[in-house]
Amino acid sequence: MKKGIILIVLLAGFQCIIAQNYVSKDPAYVDNVEKAATAYEEKDYKTCATCYEKALAVTTKSYYSVMNAARCYSLAGDQKNAARWVEVGLNENYEAVSSRLKQDEDFAPLKAHKKCWKKLEKKQETARIAYESTINVPLRDELALMFENDQKYRKQMRDVEKEFGWESDEMKELWNKQGEVDSLNMLRLEEIIAVHGYPGKDLVGANTARAGFFIIQHADLKYQEKYLPLLKKAADNGDIRKSTLALLIDRVRMRNGETQLYGTQIKKNEEGEYYVHDIEDPENIDKLRAEVGLGPLAEYVKRWDITWPPKKNPIKEVANPFTKEYQRLTGQWKLTAIKYFPQDEIVMPKKDYWVEFSQDKINYKLEVNTCFMGYKITGLGELKTGQAGCTKMCCDKDISEKLRYSAVQTYEFKGDRLILSTDKEHFEFSRK
Repeated sequence: MKKGIILIVLLAGFQCIIAQNYVSKDPAYVDNVEKAATAYEEKDYKTCATCYEKALAVTTKSYYSVMNAARCYSLAGDQKNAARWVEVGLNENYEAVSSRLKQDEDFAPLKAHKKCWKKLEKKQETARIAYESTINVPLRDELALMFENDQKYRKQMRDVEKEFGWESDEMKELWNKQGEVDSLNMLRLEEIIAVHGYPGKDLVGANTARAGFFIIQHADLKYQEKYLPLLKKAADNGDIRKSTLALLIDRVRMRNGETQLYGTQIKKNEEGEYYVHDIEDPENIDKLRAEVGLGPLAEYVKRWDITWPPKKNPIKEVANPFTKEYQRLTGQWKLTAIKYFPQDEIVMPKKDYWVEFSQDKINYKLEVNTCFMGYKITGLGELKTGQAGCTKMCCDKDISEKLRYSAVQTYEFKGDRLILSTDKEHFEFSRK
C-alpha cells in the first residue's frame, strides 16, 4: 500500500483528544463535572450522581452531563432518578439520547427495572414522533446507511493489518471494496448537495449530519478541495465539529504538499516509525488546536508513541530532493501493465510507454504521441498533479482510454517494480 500513508481514521478512533469545552465556565459546574468523572472512574457511582446533580443545578444545556447523571444513578441502583434525567435528555436531544441508551451498557440496570423502563419507552416514542416531524426521515435513513457503508470495511482493517499486514492481499481486497463504496457514496452525496446543500442537523438530524463529512473526507482530493468551503460553513452552523473539520483541513494541505495547521495528520516512514507531518506554526500549535476544540498535541500523539516536540524533524529529510526516496525514483521506468479495479482487469501495453522522474517533478513521455505530465513529489508516497497536455490520442487502442495520468496521486515500490495509482487503476513499471 501507500508509503507515508495518512493514518486511517476509523469511527472507533475518530474521537481525537478534544479540549474540555464546558457549556458553562461557572466553577460550580466545571468542578462538579470533573469530580463526577473521577468518581465514575473509581466506580463511586453515588458520589458521581451527586456531583452531576450539583453541576446540573447550574445548567442542563449539556446532554452529555444529563445522560452521565442518569448513567451514574442507573449504576447506583436509583432508577427513579436515572429515568428522571433520561426524560430531561429526551426533551433536549432525542436523537443523541436514544442512541446513547441503545449503546451504553451502563443503562442495563435501568432497562431491567420494568416499571421505569416501560414509562421511558413511551416517552421515547412520543419524543421520536415529535422529532421526526422536523426532519427529512427518508434522507436521514439513506445517509445513515451511506455512513454505515463508509465504515464497513474500514472497521475490519485494523484486525486484518494485525493478522496479515498492511501490504497483504487481504488488506488490498478490503481497500478495493471500500474504494468502490467510497466512489458510489460520493456520487450520491453530490446529488444530495445539489438539491439540499450540505445535509446538516436541521435536515437529517445531528447524528447523521456528520455522514457527509466522512464521505468527503474519504473521497478523492478534488472532492475534498471542492467541498471544503461548504464544510467550513457546516462547522460554523454547528452541523459538524470544528475539531472534525480540522482533520480535513490538514489532510487537504498535506496532500497538496503544504504544512498542516492543527497537527492531526500522522505518517509513517520507511523504518516503520510514526511522525507528525510538518506543522506551519509549531510554537503556537496548542493554541490553534484549542481554538477548534482539540487538546494539546503532545497528548494526541501519545497513541502512536510519538514525543512532541520531536528531537528531530523527519519531514525535513522527506522534503529534501536529494533524499534516498528521490534517488530511488529518479530515472526512466517502462510501463508493463495497467490493473483496472474493482473488475480486476489487466491491460498489457502494445507500445513502449515510459515515465521519467527528475528531482522536482515527474515527466511522462510516450513513444507514440506527445504527452507530458508534471508532478511534484509532496512526501513519501504522495504526488501533486501539475500541468498536462497531449497533441493527439494514443495509437494503442487497448490503452488510450486507460492512461489517466492526471488522476495519479500516489506511488509505491514493490520489489523492483514501481506502482503509480489512481482511484481506479494501478500503473506498473519496471526499470527501463
